[in-house]
Amino acid sequence: MSSQVSLENPIRRRRLELGLSQVDLAMACGVSELTVRRWETWQPRGPRDFRRIAAALEMAPAELARQYRAWHSEIASRRPR
Repeated sequence: MSSQVSLENPIRRRRLELGLSQVDLAMACGVSELTVRRWETWQPRGPRDFRRIAAALEMAPAELARQYRAWHSEIASRRPR
């Protein structure tokens, strides 16, 4: 795996890899489509969200959290100061 971090949100990236729409992911997680849009824009609210999302995206919660931290750090480092 490349050490370079994608600027694409890891939830969105994995959702698209699986061929899921935002509505599909929302239904699988028991949340609204708006909530999925929020997750793909910024960050899930806590461990429960990460577990739900990871299960729906067929990945380990720890791996999703690791990818999210890396993505968040990369985005933050590119912001103008």
